[in-house]
Amino acid sequence: MDFSTETDHDPMDDLDGGSRGDLMTEVRIALRTGAPINFLSLSCSFLTQLEVPYPSEGPGDPGDLVSLLSYVDAFIDIQTPETTALLAVLAVLVAHPATRQRCGAEVARRRDRLPPWLARLDEASVTRVARLTDQTGDADLVVLELRLAGGHLLTFMVLIDHNLDHIVKQVGVLACSADEVIDSFVHARPDPPIGASVVDLVAADARVMVAEAIRRADDVYPPYTSVTWPACRPLLEMALGTLPAGGTAPLRVGWSPEQVDMLAREFLTSPELELLDVLELDEDDAELVVRTIVDLAASHGGGDPMRWSGTRVGYLLLDLLPRTSMSEAHLVEALPGVLSAFVRFCGRERGVDEEQVGATLREVAELADPFRKLMLDHASVDPLDDPPPS
Repeated sequence: MDFSTETDHDPMDDLDGGSRGDLMTEVRIALRTGAPINFLSLSCSFLTQLEVPYPSEGPGDPGDLVSLLSYVDAFIDIQTPETTALLAVLAVLVAHPATRQRCGAEVARRRDRLPPWLARLDEASVTRVARLTDQTGDADLVVLELRLAGGHLLTFMVLIDHNLDHIVKQVGVLACSADEVIDSFVHARPDPPIGASVVDLVAADARVMVAEAIRRADDVYPPYTSVTWPACRPLLEMALGTLPAGGTAPLRVGWSPEQVDMLAREFLTSPELELLDVLELDEDDAELVVRTIVDLAASHGGGDPMRWSGTRVGYLLLDLLPRTSMSEAHLVEALPGVLSAFVRFCGRERGVDEEQVGATLREVAELADPFRKLMLDHASVDPLDDPPPS
C-alpha cells in the first residue's frame, strides 16, 4: 500500500477505497485474524512510511507530524471500528504527547468494542530480556518478550552488529515466547553457532543497550533496512519504554595507541610468526605488514584487534586493505600468511575454541587469492591516468 506523504495527497483516498488503496480493508482483515502481530505490524508499517521520528526519549518534533496529523483528522472524521482501532494504536505508539492524547480521547468517546490486547495496549510489558552471542563476537541478538493484555506474546529479535560500530542492523518480531526463539537459534538449528551462549539481561541495561544501538544506526547512511526494520520500530520503542530507566550499556573501550603498539610487538616475537621465515620477509617488511593488520583491526570493526571471525577477515582483506597504499607485490603476497599467524596468536592468547580458529583460518585461505588479485589490480591503476571515456 502506498502511504504517500505528498502535500497534494488526500488521506481520505486511503479510507474510502480510492485508487491509492483501501487501508480500511487491510485493517479489517488484520483484526479478523485475531493475531495481534498482524494488526500491529500493519500499523507500525503505516507509521514508518509516514516518516515520523520515534525517539526513545523525548516528545518528538511537532514539525514532523504534518502528514500524520492529516491522517489523524481523517480517522476522527470517519467513525468506524477500523478507524477506532487505528486511533487506539496511535494513542500508544506515536511519539508526540499531544497527538497521543488526542487519539486516546477520541477512542474513549466512541463505543466501538476493541480486543483487550488493543484496548489495553498501554498495559503491555516486557517479561524477559536475554542476549544471545557466540565466540565470534560479530553480533549480539537481544531478545525481548512482550506480553500483551490477554496473554498474547510477541518477541523481538534485535541484531546489534559489532563490526559496524555496534548498531542495530536488523529487527524481527514473532508471535511466540522468548524461550521458543532462543531454542530455535541455539538448540534446534542443524548448525548451531560455535560457543553459543544465552545470558538474561538486567531490564534497565537492555533498554540503554538497544536504544543506544538504534541511535548509532540513525547516523548510518544509507540505513540498513529489512522487511521488518524499521517497520517495527514504533512497537519496539514502545516495548523499550516499558523497561525501567537508569541502566548502563556495556562499556566498550577502544585500544590506546600504546596498547596497539604493544600487541604488535608481542606478535612480532611470537612463535606463530615463525611462518615469516617461509614467506621471506625481512624484519622491516614483517613489521610493516604486522602493523598494517593490527592498526586496521584496532580502528575498524568494533575496535578489538584480537577478535577474529570469518566476517572480520573478509572485511579486512576485501574492504579495508584495498583502501591502503600497500602495493608492493611481495607484501601483498605475504599478508594472508601473516594474518593467519595473527589469528592463531590471538586465538591462543584469548583461549578461543580451536573449531572457531579453524573456521576463521579457512576463510583467510579462501579469500587469499581474491585479495591478492584485488590489491594488484588496484596497484596497476595509475591515479594520474585520464579516466576512460564514458
